[in-house]
Amino acid sequence: MCRLCFFIKSVDYISETSTRDQVISARKGEFETGYEKGGQTREHVQLAKTLGVSKLVVVVNKMDDPTVGWSKER
Repeated sequence: MCRLCFFIKSVDYISETSTRDQVISARKGEFETGYEKGGQTREHVQLAKTLGVSKLVVVVNKMDDPTVGWSKER
């Protein structure tokens, strides 16, 4: 499947739902990069909001990575 076809199908799917899930990486560096201006995570959330998604379920992946160093502050 071409990248454009995949994108169009994804947009169609997102626009038909009111709830969306977003999987993000907890790895140090990847997490922060996703939320910086132009970051992919940030763009996906903005796109979902634009398409009318009212609820977002955030799933944090890779919590077992040694760089995570889990804490409330982070």
